[in-house]
Amino acid sequence: MSAFIVRDDRILLGRRALEPCAGCWETPGGYVNQGEQPRDAIRREVQEELGLEVVVLSLYDVFVHEWAPGLWVQNTVFICEPNDSVVAVLPDGEETVDAKWFPLAQLPADMALGQRDRIIAWDAEGSRDRGANTP
Repeated sequence: MSAFIVRDDRILLGRRALEPCAGCWETPGGYVNQGEQPRDAIRREVQEELGLEVVVLSLYDVFVHEWAPGLWVQNTVFICEPNDSVVAVLPDGEETVDAKWFPLAQLPADMALGQRDRIIAWDAEGSRDRGANTP
């Protein structure tokens, strides 16, 4: 699962510390623990990776992709925003070594696992303006 954390036409991305795609920018996320609800899991993952509390606004998409050769995973993407008006982002240094807000119109080219195309598609759909899939 992953989080598109957005505010003021910007998206928060982290730089991966681990393979695959170490050094690439990505949306924060991870796996659901046994017995954990997906919305709780994405809040936990963002807190662990970036030290940031988020509000889950909506479910954007669910898709399957190849994470590593021969390993396919289902990714559930949530649209989130920071919980506080003052945003202090503290990468954990283990999974994420840096974090930065990028304008949606200026995403980095070196993004992990096709995420750049997914963000561009989401932005082009205008989902954030329509409140698509709001719980």
